[in-house]
Amino acid sequence: MLNGDDMKSMMKPIFCILLALCLTNAYSQQYTVTSPDGDLDFALDVGTAITYSISHGETMLITPSEIALKLTSGQVLGANETVATTTTRTINNAITTPYGKNTEIKEHFNELKVDFESDFSLIVRAYDEGVAYRFVTALGGDVIVESETATFNLSGNPGVIFPEADAAMQSWERSYFTYASINEIAANRFAVTPTMFSYPGPVRVAIAESDLFDYPGMYVQRTATGMKGKWAQYPKTVSDPGDIYKYHRVLTRENYIAKTQGTREYPWRVIIVSSEDKDLLNNELIYKLAKPSVVSNTSFIKPGKSAWEWWHDAILETQAIPSGLGNLNLALYKHYVDFAAQYNLEYLTMDAGWSISFATELCQYAATKNVKVIVWDFINLSVEDPNHLAQLKLIGAAGVKVDLIERDDQVAINWLQRIAQKCADLGLMVVFHGVSKPTGLQRTYPNIVNFEAVRGAENDKWDNSANPDYHLQFPFIRMLAGPLDYTPGSMRNVRVSEFSPTPCISCSISRWVTYAMRQLSIGNSRM
Repeated sequence: MLNGDDMKSMMKPIFCILLALCLTNAYSQQYTVTSPDGDLDFALDVGTAITYSISHGETMLITPSEIALKLTSGQVLGANETVATTTTRTINNAITTPYGKNTEIKEHFNELKVDFESDFSLIVRAYDEGVAYRFVTALGGDVIVESETATFNLSGNPGVIFPEADAAMQSWERSYFTYASINEIAANRFAVTPTMFSYPGPVRVAIAESDLFDYPGMYVQRTATGMKGKWAQYPKTVSDPGDIYKYHRVLTRENYIAKTQGTREYPWRVIIVSSEDKDLLNNELIYKLAKPSVVSNTSFIKPGKSAWEWWHDAILETQAIPSGLGNLNLALYKHYVDFAAQYNLEYLTMDAGWSISFATELCQYAATKNVKVIVWDFINLSVEDPNHLAQLKLIGAAGVKVDLIERDDQVAINWLQRIAQKCADLGLMVVFHGVSKPTGLQRTYPNIVNFEAVRGAENDKWDNSANPDYHLQFPFIRMLAGPLDYTPGSMRNVRVSEFSPTPCISCSISRWVTYAMRQLSIGNSRM
């Protein structure tokens, strides 16, 4: 039995804990931002840490989750912060789009801006279709971001459609794995975004990002309480394969994720919420959060349909002209131009292996048929050679299909902006292939007309990942991020039990031999 002294000795630490809690609560400041329709609440708590939670009606979707930025200087933006000022605003207008499924997009949100004495701000927005937050810093000079804390403590155990990433962070054409509960995901596995979670009701929650500039792309990683953000660290050494058809892979990485300006806006962390699956098909939140267009002249931007030979290995079974990958010559490409002209297709996409002389002659012929040419291109040439893109414009190309990126570290993300800006200045359209998911860059640079980052029908050549289930899922998940280069067009169909991928190895060898011969015929000078 405890005596009075024992009771006093026990009460002292309890009292200290209670006092600490009281002091925390006393200095904690709470703010709530509500969507225009009143269904979504973003609750922000500023105390020893900055946390947020999200409610949909009476249902808590995300329980208090910490957010912060850690710099290599030791400064942590989000730890023991003092609020200087707060401002709010409401925007209700419309965004006019240059092309796409909507000519006009309604933009209606409530916003809170919290300015801290540590020379940074946190901006929170609530839309009817989701919520978002971002850090904005005014630190001056240059900074190195060691890490970012972005946690998503999902209430309950929602199901998930999980596009699991590879360990090297070098592919976004990911298959979906469906789990009845996030607890079924193996520890520390991570996925590309957008990632979709399912609550009873049903209510769908997608974690994504927008307005990604000069910063690595975000993944979401499994934790004991939900998900957290994960980013590729800054590349330290990168392979130089000496072959423009190969990837530049990251070999070693630094112990930080970004080196950037101290005064800047960081990407939006986006949580999309929907109680109707059909609404996801027209959810443009990522686009709305992106920077408006910086391209003044958009007259050259004309999306359209394209003929293309790569998917079917250039095999034309019912045509008299010699076809197949062993016959990738000017006569065959002219046949594709004629086909495009006959059936009112605006473009021909010319895939890998061309030379400047070959492309010049094809562009000249296509112009006589009122068909424009999109030229497949290499990421390293598009970025490194200052004259390369200008030369493609000079020979008459309407745009470039830039491939072999397969990274989303800070360096690779900057590639995308540099190419988009160069092409905009030249009047070239861009299709990004072998690339990470879009994050609204196509709003800032509307000359970007498409992205891949999907398992298109080309995968039928080697596996069954582009299956009917996947076809029904990705419009609701991947397309939240933006348009996709899907590779449709097959008119042959079989049952799942009858399907067997049959890659044509000999055809592939023949194609690359053809490319090599074409290079040799012009003195190995692609430029």
